[in-house]
Amino acid sequence: MKRFFPLLLCFALPLYSGCGEVAKDEVADVVLVSQDAVAFAENGGTATISVACPSDWSGDCPESWLKLEQSHESLVMTAEPNVTGKKRVASVLLTNGVSSKEIKVTQAWSSELVQLYANSPESVKMDSEGDVFTFSVSSNSEWTITQSDSWLSVEPDRASGLVKVSAAVNGGDTRTSSLVIKAGAAESEKAVTINITQISREENPYLRMLGYFGLYAENWYYQRQPLGNAGTASHCTIEQDVYGKSFKIKDLFRQGTEIIAGYDKEKEVMTIDLGRACLTLEESATLTYVFFPVAINFAGDGGGFSTTMLTGTNGKGYSDETGTERDAIHLNGMPSGYSSFGLVVYTGSSYAVDGGSYYADGKMYFVKADRPQ
Repeated sequence: MKRFFPLLLCFALPLYSGCGEVAKDEVADVVLVSQDAVAFAENGGTATISVACPSDWSGDCPESWLKLEQSHESLVMTAEPNVTGKKRVASVLLTNGVSSKEIKVTQAWSSELVQLYANSPESVKMDSEGDVFTFSVSSNSEWTITQSDSWLSVEPDRASGLVKVSAAVNGGDTRTSSLVIKAGAAESEKAVTINITQISREENPYLRMLGYFGLYAENWYYQRQPLGNAGTASHCTIEQDVYGKSFKIKDLFRQGTEIIAGYDKEKEVMTIDLGRACLTLEESATLTYVFFPVAINFAGDGGGFSTTMLTGTNGKGYSDETGTERDAIHLNGMPSGYSSFGLVVYTGSSYAVDGGSYYADGKMYFVKADRPQ
């Protein structure tokens, strides 16, 4: 017989149904450009900058020698020939009223040295499962680009200045390479180097979060009662959902649960959106139980639960009986006053504590474990 204990106080916080839904990121209203520096030769010319912005934007430049023509997704700059006898500079400001982006513009003079800009970080890290990054090159002279290793594919478009760099899946150890961009010749030559690292699968932070885990906690509750023991009282399997974007956490707290967790690739962080249905059990034609992972307050007056966003980051757990320090996913984000993590069940008319499962409390993390035989 299933045992459910009613919560004496349920807070009016939203619960979401539909296991498998992933929250969509809001689009930030910022101005993004394909390059933030442009160099013109002495005789002038044009340059096209790609612009991405969810709202209307405008470009402005106070210098009369530089003309701007904009469309929804691009900005065309046209520089007049430089007859001033000296190098000249300008600043183009793109704004949408909320954010802005500055593009620095220079124009050479006949006695000036070669100019070369690569709109890229000095070091780039690429994904083990294959990756692509794009950057732009600006110069007042002809430029070339060379790569030091064949595992990199480099496709330069000298008309636009864009360079596309690709790497296939890396099935071996971490590997490094470099790109060298050069412009000019002899004593006037300039060069820019971009160092590239492609991580191995063992170092891939997303892949490290896959596998069989035990949920370790400082304390555990069972049927509303604190057990007063630290340790592991629930296991789960974390599987790939959409690579680099989401996971499936299966069988956590109760057999058959499936929690969809997001993944922020830039921050290397797992996100668990509490309050989304993770299991539905049909007891009869008229009775259905729906389970939700939530944060619970067992210690306060009357109990209650809350939805929130937990975050998980790679680290180390405790050492096992052999002295081996296990990989772990450290969980954070429990709201103040709600220190327990577990399931509540909707019984058709109200929410209740699941009397058949344990509840993690206090500091907690998923610890990589050996699968049962």
